[in-house]
Amino acid sequence: MNKSRPEILRGIKRYHLEEFQDHILDGLLPAVDLVPGKSVKRKLPAGRSKFGGEPDLHDPEDWPYEPAGRPLHFLAQIRLSDLPAKHIPRSILPAKGWLWFWYDSLGMWEELYSLRTDWMTHGFQVTFSPSERKPVQRCSFPDFLERKIPKAITRKGYFRPAAEIYRPAPEASLRFKPMYSLNIQTLDTLYDAADDCETEELENQIFEFIHHFFKTNHQLFGDYDDRFDGDCRESCHLAMKAKSKGESVLHYRQDPEKPVTNRQKKDWRLLLDLGSDNQFNWCWSDFGSLLFWIREQDLAKQNFSKVHGMICSS
Repeated sequence: MNKSRPEILRGIKRYHLEEFQDHILDGLLPAVDLVPGKSVKRKLPAGRSKFGGEPDLHDPEDWPYEPAGRPLHFLAQIRLSDLPAKHIPRSILPAKGWLWFWYDSLGMWEELYSLRTDWMTHGFQVTFSPSERKPVQRCSFPDFLERKIPKAITRKGYFRPAAEIYRPAPEASLRFKPMYSLNIQTLDTLYDAADDCETEELENQIFEFIHHFFKTNHQLFGDYDDRFDGDCRESCHLAMKAKSKGESVLHYRQDPEKPVTNRQKKDWRLLLDLGSDNQFNWCWSDFGSLLFWIREQDLAKQNFSKVHGMICSS
């Protein structure tokens, strides 16, 4: 991973994939590998890019809540000036500012007991500040009241949520490494070629090339390999339609007579891929990923209020 274009070119020759060279080079997307350090025993100073711990906000009132009034759980904060200079065009992200990532850690537990079925509709948020000059302060998890569980449910194998759900994840600083990701069209081309290979050797070379150059656990921008999860961009478009109608994203289905168009899918860009990670007690589905997607027009306006989050298994 974290290879430059010249290194990727050498890798194409090493793995004997010259016939796919144009596809690969045309499919490269700039991305950033998020590399956490070791979990700290003492709290990091305020104002660092990091995973876990408690967030550093301009004001405690900036902490986001889900519609029922429960504060969301903090995942990560990124100080934009820490990102590799010139690798991510400033037309995509400003040179300075803050991004914070959040999710509803109790949503899945509530769904289990049928208290609500729409937690994925509102359970993921990204907050943004364009200012790094304005000071930030360490903020503790706000107090909130647990929802009452009906007695009929508590008689049927009810269990209280683990205390870890409420606690901050272990805290670790972040390093940012420039990398390239392959867009999904190029990945599909390579996977199709691997399926059609006449020899196991070439099939292995394709998979080894992809793994060696493009696999990472936590990634900003780039693309996501969704071959085991369905079309993520289509899911994003359907979710946005559901939200606009006040419906749950879990139950919204596309009208078969009005399929999602390629243009509508291309509106969506991967913002952040957080992989499962034992260090932070993150386990998404069967050790998959938590993804944040954003529409191109919203990103251009620095509007992160319409980000769509999803949990994928692959």
